[in-house]
Amino acid sequence: MQDIAGKAARACRSATGRLTSSFSMRWWVAVEWIEELIREGQKVVDEIEAFYVEGTSVSADLKQKKVNLATTSMDCGLGIRTIHKGRIGSSSTNDPDKWRDCLAAAVASGKFATPQTWNGLPEPVPLPSSPLSFDPAWCVIRILPAILSGRCSKGPLNTLPI
Repeated sequence: MQDIAGKAARACRSATGRLTSSFSMRWWVAVEWIEELIREGQKVVDEIEAFYVEGTSVSADLKQKKVNLATTSMDCGLGIRTIHKGRIGSSSTNDPDKWRDCLAAAVASGKFATPQTWNGLPEPVPLPSSPLSFDPAWCVIRILPAILSGRCSKGPLNTLPI
């Protein structure tokens, strides 16, 4: 069953320069360009951290127990944090194809930051492989029949015999 809550990916370099990664799904797609982003960033800053997340959302509006409007939306986001000589810069975008511009903006914003005492990014920690925000009880594939039949108007969806 597809993870409706989304797919998340994270990659960063620790203070020791080691690449750390945690990917819940389709990690092989994200690794290549994120590793390139990290390599490019390391050429100009002391440390760099990046995260990428994408997800799908499904909504249904009901009128008199019937679906009036159903929509699906997909979004994604990329965030980059750079640290150079104690100055922290950051930037984000919802267009991962523009990661080079996002990296340049993070580096540029760090130039305006006040230098801070910096002990480095934290070391990697193991992350759970399951999605952090996915509740299978709310999976559209499972609740759609209840929505279409109008049973959801009789109480909370989680009380339905799904």
